[in-house]
This record gives sequence, structure tokens and C-alpha cells, in this order.
Amino acid sequence: MTPLGRIRADVFGVPEVSETVHAFGAESGFAMLRGQFDEVAWHGQPHELRCTDPADIVDYVRSSPPGEDASPADLARLEAAVADHFDRHGAMVVSVDSGVFVCRRPRSGAERR
Repeated sequence: MTPLGRIRADVFGVPEVSETVHAFGAESGFAMLRGQFDEVAWHGQPHELRCTDPADIVDYVRSSPPGEDASPADLARLEAAVADHFDRHGAMVVSVDSGVFVCRRPRSGAERR
């Protein structure tokens, strides 16, 4: 969801990628889980969202900090930034790389956190 992170960063001056992704994501999660389970598999589900209403993107960005506390000036910048990302066909395509870890056989001596 890189374009959405870029919009947040440009408008609010925050990092493009949420700290939670660095703390536990597809890459970092594997190493963490491998210490607890004998079998760890990532099943990715990449896909694309085709957004056709800029208001949906604005609402999404405003649904979490710092967007939820946007000032009127921030909101105007956000709406302009979102509009800039829509193509000439009136759509914004957002690639999403989500998935799930499947873990089997917990290690009996693994450190519990």
C-alpha cells in the first residue's frame, strides 16, 4: 500500500511505512516465529485495489493517526495529494501485499514472551 503511505508521509510528515510493519511483518515475523515453531510458512495474498472515489482514500487516511486529527489545512493538502494520485481514468490502483503465517509444531524449549 505504498501510495497511501507516501500520501500520509507527504501530508503529515510521518514515515511512509508504519512502525508496526517493521515490528512484525512478512519479513520480520518469519524470524520471530521461527524461534518458537519448527515449521513456519508465509502464505502471501498479493492483490490490487482499484479505488474510484477519492473520498474513500481520504477517509481511510483519516481513520488513523495522524489523519484523524487533521486540521482544515491538513485536510485540504490530503485531498489535493489524493487527487494527484488518481489517473486520467478516475482511478487509483493500490497494490496490497498481505498474507498469513501458518506455524506448526511449537518448540517445547522455546522462550515464551
